[in-house]
Amino acid sequence: MLKAIYRNSMRHLQKNRTAAILNIAGIAIGIATSLLIMIWAGREFSFDSFHPDVESKYRVWNTFKSESETFSQAPSGIALGAQLPKHIPAIVSSCRVFNGNFKFSHEDKTYFEKRAVQADSNFFSFFGFPLLRGRADHVLRTPNEVVMTR
Repeated sequence: MLKAIYRNSMRHLQKNRTAAILNIAGIAIGIATSLLIMIWAGREFSFDSFHPDVESKYRVWNTFKSESETFSQAPSGIALGAQLPKHIPAIVSSCRVFNGNFKFSHEDKTYFEKRAVQADSNFFSFFGFPLLRGRADHVLRTPNEVVMTR
């Protein structure tokens, strides 16, 4: 029974090659597109949703316009995060985060760390990242303090 169905379908595909190729390509493109949309939507809806009060946290984007182009980026000036709560009453607090390569020194040794993060002192109380040791409200309170990941 299955052999007969297989033979008939192969005969049909050979007779109508163009239609068969278009149908198979359309189904493949449709399945691939659906999978990509599901993956994208899953990532978008799960992104940083573990932080406390996630619905009241926002990321500031800057849009720059010139005569020839317009582009947006998330990094903003250093003073912006510190000044926003002072000038806009609806903003309760802010936290500045800077990613990049930084140079650290301790006593006579100097280290160059790739993929380091520089953040405000309220980083761990603003976001919900758990600490292995210590309390979130007591870290990063003095200059030159470091928190290291495992």
